[in-house]
Amino acid sequence: MDLRFLNGALQKLCNSRAALVKQWGAATASVVAQRLHELDAMDCLGDVGDLSYVRITVADGGDQLHVGDTDGVVVILVPDGVTATEEAETWRECTAAMISDVIINNEHGR
Repeated sequence: MDLRFLNGALQKLCNSRAALVKQWGAATASVVAQRLHELDAMDCLGDVGDLSYVRITVADGGDQLHVGDTDGVVVILVPDGVTATEEAETWRECTAAMISDVIINNEHGR
């Protein structure tokens, strides 16, 4: 996946282990980092379905995908060039997205 960030602050947070630990503690930082690495390693958004512990929810009128897990980590993605409410295959085949937020039990990472 080609991942971008909504803003520089979110990019700085997500690309720094020390910043993630300061924001959420070591255990949650590890989960956030793992989730971001998994997303980065995928070929397309449809590959998220291969992770049994992750659920995708269409949100914000269909413009966002919430990639959540049982640890309370939610990565909010905006797929490039499509809305999530379009045919499922359309957003599933998307190879680029913007990370607009990371939420931990309703704490925003922006």
